Amino acid sequence: MINRKVLFVILISVLAAAVTAVIARVAYSSGNINPLSYSMNVLLMTLVFFTLFTILRKEPLRNFSKRIWIHLVVLGIGATTLGMGLYYIGLNYTTAINTTFIMRLQVPFAALFAFFILGDKLTKKQICATIIMFIGVYLLMFGFNIIHPNFGDLIILAATAVFGFTHSYYKKTLAKEVPIFSVLFYRSVFGVGALALLVALVLKEQAFQAILTIPYLVTLQALIYTVYMYGLYYGIKEIGPGPTTIFYLIVPLITAILAFIILGESLVVTQGFGAALVLIGSYFMIKNK
Repeated sequence: MINRKVLFVILISVLAAAVTAVIARVAYSSGNINPLSYSMNVLLMTLVFFTLFTILRKEPLRNFSKRIWIHLVVLGIGATTLGMGLYYIGLNYTTAINTTFIMRLQVPFAALFAFFILGDKLTKKQICATIIMFIGVYLLMFGFNIIHPNFGDLIILAATAVFGFTHSYYKKTLAKEVPIFSVLFYRSVFGVGALALLVALVLKEQAFQAILTIPYLVTLQALIYTVYMYGLYYGIKEIGPGPTTIFYLIVPLITAILAFIILGESLVVTQGFGAALVLIGSYFMIKNK
């Protein structure tokens, strides 16, 4: 039986995960916000919150080997700079609903990369579940129109593939040697640092446009993302990745409800069918991990 404290933290994290895409869409609809500036500003504020959480948890600063530091840098640039950068850019061009359903593909992407990188086995049920999920995402992105795909959906799909790869990379290089909260903190340090440098070079004086224009939304987005990530990693640490991930199956449903109420978003019939396939595939993918 799951401890009440663990259950509470995970459920708060699930709610935070569901709200994340909706807040980003609200931010983009509030004015001419540059997605590069928004992603960097949000992640910079996230690093501030991660640092506060680390201090409150009294996590010690660790003296890792050179090899570990290299893996932390690679993970930071992959998961934070590239993955989160693509995520926030993609959200500028697609809906919150599509985003959260497409992001469910992290599970099969991670399994596929684990197969090639770690040599993990893929069962027939996992392969079937993966195929079901990809068909569902296809219907979400294209419907029956393969000529005009949604550009934002493709970017989100790329971000999802990056996240899937970094999950396997973490498992192969750091999972057995570095505490999970230390990984989360240091990947943010290196990832945000690299993204800030990139955005400063590209946007120059416009690098902080988002936080200067909509400071409350940027701060709220960062705080909610921090709660989501810490709750996710806390759940993984306490009850394992499988049971924790099952709770996050309801994230797209909550996002869909919030996006309908707040943003007026909706799904056509083919997209609704695709969303259902994604959830069904996710359940069987996680159940058979």
